[in-house]
Amino acid sequence: MTPQEWKEPVEAPETRRAQVDRFSLMLGAAAALLAGLPAFLGWFSTPDGALHLQQQTALDDQMVYAAWMQQAAQGRFLFENLFAVDPQPGLTFHSYFLLLGVASKAFGVIATLTFARVAFSFLFVFLLGRFLQRLDLSTWQCRASLLLSVVGGGLGVFAWANYGREILFSSPVRILTGGWLPIDVWQPEAFVFPSMLTNGLFMASLCLFMVILSSVMDARQSPKAVLPGAAAFLVLMNIHSYDVLLLALTLTGFLVTQVSARKADKAWILRTVLIGAGALPSAGWFLYVLSQDKVFQ
Repeated sequence: MTPQEWKEPVEAPETRRAQVDRFSLMLGAAAALLAGLPAFLGWFSTPDGALHLQQQTALDDQMVYAAWMQQAAQGRFLFENLFAVDPQPGLTFHSYFLLLGVASKAFGVIATLTFARVAFSFLFVFLLGRFLQRLDLSTWQCRASLLLSVVGGGLGVFAWANYGREILFSSPVRILTGGWLPIDVWQPEAFVFPSMLTNGLFMASLCLFMVILSSVMDARQSPKAVLPGAAAFLVLMNIHSYDVLLLALTLTGFLVTQVSARKADKAWILRTVLIGAGALPSAGWFLYVLSQDKVFQ
């Protein structure tokens, strides 16, 4: 047998794409249904006349979002934060809950929130699979990356507490975390599957992440990638603003590596900057509301 015959056969791009797409669809459907299971069980087991909120964590946030949806269903474009009784100018604009609020007129607030959470969870896994295929990975590597991304977690399983951020009991991870609870205990959006369990907003934001990162990669070959990337940045800054900082730091680090490796030309750098500039209108409105709304402050 010659050395050429020892080599593993090279996968055709079409074959790899079909296999990864099939796997991401199956994994996305399984993860989304599993994440929606507690809500569905609560829905069908709730006695007549009772209300099941279909949320397991962060109920204070969920009530704020539900109130925004109710205001949108009533025809409002700008919202107030109804957890406070202080006078407000009513300047909050949130495109995600605006659209969900309009949809809730037909399906109700709770059903709309649950369906959006499941749908965006499924969509994210598919988009992640498509993104991984851009990285010149094998089918096996794409599948492993998908699994680790979707079901991977932190150390919270070893130090769980229903409330708080400090470990107040004996735990093997106390030394590792400096006495603080692991981040997956108190910030579910730090990991994918807890985000699926908690809030569709987190999953919609992760979908926008995939659009932006894919646009940055496509911008190497074509300026047409700037528009979808900038639009995704615009929406992301509006619906989940602190994600923009995280993504900006990530892209800055990526840019530094590409410049160091001499893989960044001026056209691509300019297009990437233009993609990031898509966040500026939403950032400007954010700062204006912050200056005007005492409750928001």
